[in-house]
Amino acid sequence: MKLVDNANLEGRAIQTLPGFAYYSPEQFQRELERIWQKKWLCAGREEELPRVGDFFTRQIGEESLLFVRGEDHQVHGFYNTCRHRGSRLIVAAEGHLRQGAITCPYHSWQYCVTDGRLLSAPHFPDQLEGFDRTRYPLMSFPTRSWQGFIWFSLDDQAPYEALPDELGYYEKYHLADLTSGHRLTYEVNANWKLIMENSIECYHCTTIHPQLSRATPPQNPWWWNDSAPASPDFMDVGGMTLAANFERASLTGEARRPRFADLTDDDARAVYYFSLLPHTLFGLAADYVFCFTLWPIHVEKTLVRAYWLADPAVLTDEHALDDAFAFWDITNKQDWAAIELTQLGVKSRAFRDGGVVGLEDHLVGRFVDYIRAHTLNDSAESSSRGGR
Repeated sequence: MKLVDNANLEGRAIQTLPGFAYYSPEQFQRELERIWQKKWLCAGREEELPRVGDFFTRQIGEESLLFVRGEDHQVHGFYNTCRHRGSRLIVAAEGHLRQGAITCPYHSWQYCVTDGRLLSAPHFPDQLEGFDRTRYPLMSFPTRSWQGFIWFSLDDQAPYEALPDELGYYEKYHLADLTSGHRLTYEVNANWKLIMENSIECYHCTTIHPQLSRATPPQNPWWWNDSAPASPDFMDVGGMTLAANFERASLTGEARRPRFADLTDDDARAVYYFSLLPHTLFGLAADYVFCFTLWPIHVEKTLVRAYWLADPAVLTDEHALDDAFAFWDITNKQDWAAIELTQLGVKSRAFRDGGVVGLEDHLVGRFVDYIRAHTLNDSAESSSRGGR
């Protein structure tokens, strides 16, 4: 880690994505196909599914995905769609499946929670011509555990290297050993990319985040990780230093919990940030970790699932993380309001060719390059512009 004074940043101005990239259904579909259906994505925390039969669902575009802990105690991922006539299987956001079976609410076909095989198809005898029950399991996709989180890919060929084996400097936070003290889902009426762009810059902090700016003044020198993990989807966002009169990143700055055991004094006076693209942001504080994952429902609507994690020993008190939760809940809602205004603005003819990022929001330029590399080309740009 090294401290960098923002006044000494070097670089150049970079064009943002064009306006249509934030509201075009065609562009949104390209992103689903070329990014979201190809990358390793974070579904949630392992401890969200403690028992065999526990499940939660996630949505990407029109696709509903089911995650369930099987009888082998592993988390399995299935498309949330019955193989009989296509009914949505589970409508609840989370819950528990009894008797180790997933039952379709339409015609009562039943599937195994461990391998998705078809267990029962009422009035479909095995000798029925043209029917072979082994050909109709639930469609599945790979899952894996990483740093205490459940990850998955809708592409069977997605390389494991996208998730680094180790987090380098950030290993000392022992993410796999932490537990969720708070979880909350926000609904933001904006394109997912605007939320991601906002999360990786603090150029806006002095304008809309008075509480955050008091705790970690944006004008303070930043920490930069000069040995970040080698992964094409890993983005180090830097570390903000606490104000002199703050001991912790919270509304009051009070130290209510012991700091993580392996941190240096410098670590304890910083909040480090990193992202695993396309949809996560992690904030590592002295005594808790905040993270969120983005879920694009449609081109102008995104769910944000936020987690506040801490050492299980401090979470015996159900209010142990209330101060951290309040701090980031205020900050998040300030962000959502600003982002929703931006969603309105990008539709203007005045923003047709996009805008510009400079030194203090230079990481947005890296994200723009990431999106361009995956989805944009001349023909797509021309066709989307021609629609307005």
